[in-house]
Amino acid sequence: VTAVILGEHVEGFAKNYIIHGAQRVILIEDQELSIYRVDLFTNIICELINQHKPDIFLTGASEFGKELASRIAKRLGVGLCSECISLEWDKENSKLIGISPAFGGSFLARNTWRNNSPYMATLSPGIFQERVFDNEGSGEIVRLKIGDFKQNISKIKVVSSIKQAHSQVRLEDAKIVVSAGRGVKNLEGYNYVRELALLLGGEVGASRPVVDAHWASEEQLI
Repeated sequence: VTAVILGEHVEGFAKNYIIHGAQRVILIEDQELSIYRVDLFTNIICELINQHKPDIFLTGASEFGKELASRIAKRLGVGLCSECISLEWDKENSKLIGISPAFGGSFLARNTWRNNSPYMATLSPGIFQERVFDNEGSGEIVRLKIGDFKQNISKIKVVSSIKQAHSQVRLEDAKIVVSAGRGVKNLEGYNYVRELALLLGGEVGASRPVVDAHWASEEQLI
């Protein structure tokens, strides 16, 4: 397993990934990578994939991860399975199977890829069990510079960046989540779910129809 980290002052994350099971971490640190710019990150990761030829490439299904993964898949000409809740390996056909919600979460779709690799998927946060901490774990950290890549200049100019304040606990970190779905019918019904979550000391999650109705935010999507 190889992890890829881009950013500035992020070496601590590399060591953390190793004690969680990564055998190798490719670390690219530079001031130019301190702020996420999708064109630059896409260029660097596509070049890494073309060099190392991984069989499978996975990212988290965050807003950042989904945007980046879709661009990488298009650039490489491969399929992308979004927001997987499970991954299986088909031994008979030697293929990856990605399972993801479909039709507003009413069904689960089993997705396969064509033979061209890598198999690409985004994974919903909190779905997969975290590997046990191993303080004795060892792995290789490969340090690269942004100058090692051919396309290392972004066409995006960041004018300003403001970190949005979050008053609630992230759903993947919450011990209790009360979820609202299509059955709440209206905003009043959704407010009952919010009250129940407050009484239980939990957070409110929501299905796609509730988010699309603007009763809940994208951050609450389950």
